[in-house]
Amino acid sequence: MLCFSALCKEQTTRAWYSKGIFGVRLRRYEEAIQAFDKAIELDPNYARALYSKGSALYDQGKYNEAIEAYDKAIEIEPQYAEA
Repeated sequence: MLCFSALCKEQTTRAWYSKGIFGVRLRRYEEAIQAFDKAIELDPNYARALYSKGSALYDQGKYNEAIEAYDKAIEIEPQYAEA
C-alpha cells in the first residue's frame, strides 16, 4: 500500500528515527546513522534525528561530525543547546 499523505510521511520519518535509536542501543552505530540520515532526508528539520545522529557519531569518536550534527539540531531547536 502506497501512502503519500503528510501523516504517512511523518510516520515513516518517525519509523526511521526509531530504527536509528534501536541501532544505537545495539551499538550498531553505522546502521543507526544511516537510519537517522533517512529520517533527516524525509524531514530536514527533524532536530531530534540530527541530535541523535550527533550522539551516535560522538560514540564512534567522530567528534567533528558530531558537532556539525549538534549545531544543525540547535539551529532548528535552540533548546538542544541545553542538552
